[in-house]
Amino acid sequence: MSYMERTYYGVLVVTIACFGWYFVDVFTGVDIATADIGEFTSRIWIMFGIYIVLVIVTAVATHFADSGADDEFDERDSQIDMYAERICSYFQAGALLGILALVMYQFSSFVIAHVVLGAIVLTTVLGLGVRLYLYRRGV
Repeated sequence: MSYMERTYYGVLVVTIACFGWYFVDVFTGVDIATADIGEFTSRIWIMFGIYIVLVIVTAVATHFADSGADDEFDERDSQIDMYAERICSYFQAGALLGILALVMYQFSSFVIAHVVLGAIVLTTVLGLGVRLYLYRRGV
């Protein structure tokens, strides 16, 4: 298993855990019709801070877990990244069109902000999943 593949596994787990915690925390006790995004600004910043720290810790831990392995980015990693980004761009374009529809139908800022955040998270998870699939497939 390459360094990038191990890192992607770690980032996938951190992404699902961190954003999953946030969405469960927010949507279990909120009335979406009356919620105001201003009430959740501090939670969003805390969640992003925790996420960034956990991704850095995961990358460092992955690097030191197998310090003898080759951790350089090679041509295979570039091809996998390019293919995964192309697939994610289609999902992201569809999500942006959906968000534009929400704005045109004048949904609340709470709903729009969380749909944007959800689209970012799903695009990230999809990209990591595609990358891991391609590593396992042997591209």
